[in-house]
Amino acid sequence: MAALGRLVAGVAHELNNPISFIFGNMHALQSYGEKITLFLNATEQGLSGGDMQKLRQELQIDRIAKDILPLVEGTLEGAERVSDIVQDLRRFSGNQKQGVEEFALSPVLHTAANWVLRGAKNKPLMQIDCAESLHIHAQKGYIHQILVNLVQNAVDAMEGAQAGKIEIGVGRHEGRICISVRDNGPGISAQNLGKIFEPFFTTKPVGQGTGLGLYVSYRMADEIGGTLRVENHAGGGSRFALCLPERPL
Repeated sequence: MAALGRLVAGVAHELNNPISFIFGNMHALQSYGEKITLFLNATEQGLSGGDMQKLRQELQIDRIAKDILPLVEGTLEGAERVSDIVQDLRRFSGNQKQGVEEFALSPVLHTAANWVLRGAKNKPLMQIDCAESLHIHAQKGYIHQILVNLVQNAVDAMEGAQAGKIEIGVGRHEGRICISVRDNGPGISAQNLGKIFEPFFTTKPVGQGTGLGLYVSYRMADEIGGTLRVENHAGGGSRFALCLPERPL
């Protein structure tokens, strides 16, 4: 029951933030729409150039034109975040399957990193080392979601730190393709290292995390025949390694 309580509180908080953001943006867009409609109606009435210019200034049409696209983009980001949370919960239930496809790995790494950095308050330096020619056969959606979760975890681990840095590297080891995500944060305490992939486990205050991100990532990696491991790096910070078979099982 305690775990369920943490889950409900975390999900409620995680959903409330993007939904509040969406509501705020939609109210602004509604107001902008009313002003644009007034301006267009005035245009059809054949007002003089001077009157139109005065009305344009009163309605702040130029400012509206600059704000609309960022508002729409922000609303879409909020909707995507809600969708991501729902997808995490669905993956947690184990009811989703994805097909295998061949794809270039580098764009997936960059897209996942950009998704996280776009919403980060303090953006760390991001270094991605992956050959553009590297293609793999796997469930693309799973790989993307795992990487989003790992990068988000790295960003959260460095919250408030100066000169934060995340390194994403790709190599081959014993016939497997391994993707590593390393941060230069404080690392993971010895008592938490063995719990990091447990469901509902989080070091964040109640309501600031579901404790499902790394657990879902661990399960997805296992489902596609891969492994997900974590260690504290000798040079500081933590390092997650996602290793995938060259060919799907």
